[in-house]
Amino acid sequence: MQQPFWLQGDESAHDVVLSSRYRLARNLPGQPFPGRSDWRSRVQVAALVERAVKHEFPHWKVLKGEELSPLIREVFFEKHLISAHLKDNPEGTLVILSPEARFAILVNEEDHLRFQFLLPGFQLAGAWRELLKVESRLERLLGFAFHEQYGYLTSCLTNVGTGLRVSVMLHLPALGVAGSLPATLNNWPDKGIEFRGMFGEGSSLGEGFVQLSNKVTLGSDIPTLNSRVLCSADELIALERRARTELVTHFTTKVTDSVHRALALLSEARLMSSAEATMHLSAVRLGACLGILPQFPVRYLLRLLVGMRPGHLQLQAGRFLEPHERDENRATFIRSQIRNLVEDKRDG
Repeated sequence: MQQPFWLQGDESAHDVVLSSRYRLARNLPGQPFPGRSDWRSRVQVAALVERAVKHEFPHWKVLKGEELSPLIREVFFEKHLISAHLKDNPEGTLVILSPEARFAILVNEEDHLRFQFLLPGFQLAGAWRELLKVESRLERLLGFAFHEQYGYLTSCLTNVGTGLRVSVMLHLPALGVAGSLPATLNNWPDKGIEFRGMFGEGSSLGEGFVQLSNKVTLGSDIPTLNSRVLCSADELIALERRARTELVTHFTTKVTDSVHRALALLSEARLMSSAEATMHLSAVRLGACLGILPQFPVRYLLRLLVGMRPGHLQLQAGRFLEPHERDENRATFIRSQIRNLVEDKRDG
């Protein structure tokens, strides 16, 4: 069976960077933005976009947000296919997905259209051109709100201009262990860069999972924005790798012990909260990157990080799970995944 696209690619690309994402905000001219629109206007926008997508991309899947169950919306959110805003406010929205879900278009979210291009590993260099090809094909049919001085008009002022957000999801556990991660991010020299947690605005930066992105889109062209994010990501990757070298050079026994303790708990626990599982999986992933746990492919651990989320657990169970049931199912899921991996390695 083919792996999900977010687990594909060169394994070395998953050393520090989990994924790269481009998000482009666009609005239709002559239509009120979603935050100020009534139901009739939202339906009209959705119909226009759906017609254009079916003309240009007939094989793409068009889903109505309000027809998706809360559970499916939660699963899509956990996969980073939709935003928290659309998850909680699905009325009059569309979720449009390319066959492999590399591309997603969110309709009537904060803007009329949010294009998203999600890639595994560190793939920023030049990949934005593929996003613009999709956007330009729809622009020919729909037209987008544009101002000669300010550029593309958006609901949020920080997106006015190019409307582009470039982001990289990084795993920086060694900087976290060293205690230097908060200061590093708070004192980052490029003030046009911001840092968020794994699930975007408002989410925690705990366990070293950090989303790096450009803060504003006005006043720069797309290649410049892309370059700034790429340069900051390169610097953070170098800092994390240097911190990992320090760990294995000066604290070999301590880091090896913490990695194996984390693995032991994941392998044997009968109850596991999401926060605890994330903490231990972060340690095991660090161990895999450092060669302490060579039996664990670095990219494989992404499957556990996503699969142990509440939506995925409930989808697998086929029913709503109370919090204590989720903790039990999460522990069972992680134990079975680790056991299967060890057995596959032994058989291989």
